[in-house]
Amino acid sequence: MYTTPAITTLTTTTATTTNVTYTDGGNAATGYVLLRSTTNTAPTAPASGTAVPTAGSTTFVSGYTVVNATTTIGSSVAFSSTGLTPGTTYYYWVVAYQNTNGPCWFT
Repeated sequence: MYTTPAITTLTTTTATTTNVTYTDGGNAATGYVLLRSTTNTAPTAPASGTAVPTAGSTTFVSGYTVVNATTTIGSSVAFSSTGLTPGTTYYYWVVAYQNTNGPCWFT
């Protein structure tokens, strides 16, 4: 059974930076993509085979910015989300993938 990665900590460090920590869900994932949006709507997973994006991409999933993409696997992974606009509410999601025969995305 697949367990979704969970965001465990959001810590604002400056007016334009938030640190995001998540747990990996203990799955067979080979990597994760951390997404940010100003709307509180969960993203849909991209089609299997969609290339793993680079940080800053806004075309990976429409309406979301890629904060980071990593192959770091562990019980807890942390990233800094920078370039934020003070006074704006941001929402974060973690999408896991397995990279066999092209990325297969989990939701």
